Amino acid sequence: MAPATQVEARELRKTYGSCTVVDGLSFRLEPGTVTGFVGPNGSGKTTTLKLMLGLVRGEGTTLFGGRPLSSYDAPQGIVGATFDGRIGHPRMVAARHLRAIAELHGVSQRRIATVLDLVGLTSASLERIDTFSLGMAQRLNIAVALLSEPAVLVVDEPTNALDPEGVLMVRSVIRECADRGGVVLFSSHLLAEVETISDRLMVISHGVLVADAPAAEFQRTYGEHRAIVRVESDAHLPELLECLGYTCERLGDRHFAVRGVLAHELGPLLHRSGVAVCELRDDYPSLEELFFRITGLTHAEVKP
Repeated sequence: MAPATQVEARELRKTYGSCTVVDGLSFRLEPGTVTGFVGPNGSGKTTTLKLMLGLVRGEGTTLFGGRPLSSYDAPQGIVGATFDGRIGHPRMVAARHLRAIAELHGVSQRRIATVLDLVGLTSASLERIDTFSLGMAQRLNIAVALLSEPAVLVVDEPTNALDPEGVLMVRSVIRECADRGGVVLFSSHLLAEVETISDRLMVISHGVLVADAPAAEFQRTYGEHRAIVRVESDAHLPELLECLGYTCERLGDRHFAVRGVLAHELGPLLHRSGVAVCELRDDYPSLEELFFRITGLTHAEVKP
């Protein structure tokens, strides 16, 4: 694997006629991290990734270890990338396709067997690419991205068309790359998948970065907090909470949501007031709820 590489995108912008697809995006990706890049269809995710890699022309700069990717003699050793779609000559077998790329990039032929095993294609290595299912084609895309053991992995919707075993494989590959000091940036519309594996979440909408926070803090940063409390008797609880200066919403019999206070702060107050508490916990919106709130979408607007 190439030495650890910081990635910095500066003022990325892409327009098609009067339509701005990516609008001045800037961010920095640190070694050893997995960043989930989330946004609705047409939000500019794929265009952003292609701008970073120089696959489409636009404005702005992306630096890999302080340098443009084009300045490296062997950029494939710096970045591995996958995008949706089939790659390779359809009549070529998978192993031959990988051998051709390995020869072109000066990669050891021994690495081919390793990546085929990593993506679960060893048994299909002598099958023609045009016989591959979409899931197998996606596995081959990932194998190509991993071939040079790059320091940076950029993957666009990597779990598309994959079965559960394939999804676990992608998680493992992504996590292993980051744990070895690499940078991983992956886009996905599968919010649960992003939440499971990411160290950091970035949300894009209409070409603009609308949210960016560590995954562990994302819901606390962007979600409206509530303390959920269930009591033995609620005869005077609403009045008590109002006197304490908190907004109270009744969720059911003896069940309330309190805004403006954390559970560990509310507990002692209720105890001193003689309130018998059965349940007390902090509550934040789910990642999916936040996604719709931040991007301004409704469920009906999101295509599967």
